[in-house]
Amino acid sequence: MFDSHCHLDRTEADPSDCIARAQRAGVSHLLIAGVDPDGWRRQLAWARPTVLLGVGLHPWWAGRNPDAIDPAMSSLRAFVEGHRDAVHAIGETGLDFGRRLAKATRPAQERSFRQHIDAAACLDLPLILHVVQAHGAALDRLRSSPLPARPGVVHGFSGTAEVAEAFVGLGFCISFSGAVTNPHRMRLHRAVRAVPDEFLLVETDSPDQTPWNRRPGPNEPAFLIDVISAIAAIRDQPPEHIAQITTENALRLFAPQ
Repeated sequence: MFDSHCHLDRTEADPSDCIARAQRAGVSHLLIAGVDPDGWRRQLAWARPTVLLGVGLHPWWAGRNPDAIDPAMSSLRAFVEGHRDAVHAIGETGLDFGRRLAKATRPAQERSFRQHIDAAACLDLPLILHVVQAHGAALDRLRSSPLPARPGVVHGFSGTAEVAEAFVGLGFCISFSGAVTNPHRMRLHRAVRAVPDEFLLVETDSPDQTPWNRRPGPNEPAFLIDVISAIAAIRDQPPEHIAQITTENALRLFAPQ
């Protein structure tokens, strides 16, 4: 299994212990997504051939730090060039117009998003997208921008089946997290069924998005099997098939040979 999105630098548990538990649970690979410059540096401590890194500025960070976006993006490009063996993606980045953020942050988010897309195309690395209540704006930006050869993934997908199909049409994979284990999320379940096998990924987004039956405790990569089992039931496919195709898809996206 491949956990395509987690945040071990934000967990209260020892990240090395989390990795060990994940491996015992059958998680062969995981990707730690970066959200700010301090996090990128912490993540390096756990980088290895089976623990990949993404580096980016989360849209929440961009909204709170508009004056720091340009220098941070310069640092991002330098960081990637200095750690090519460890960094396998740009992000997470994107747009979040949900209730947590004031509308005033939108210009900063959009400027940061544009710069991440440019950096991904220039550095030939896939994008990790965080998109909440902003799917139309994100799709418009992506359609008007040069994209990397491997466009990337929409992580923790929360949109409709039609939105998922639109991102797939641009070459993006769709990754589902613990939200799919909620039996009441029928709209999300329809999106799960709409994604072709070759564009499907799974993640924990740990320590957030704990699977339904493990709440209220924190999430961790070892719980990825819960997401896979839920997706298998929703799609009426064997869990072994979901584990295999999502691992193959993630390796092809983040670690092509």
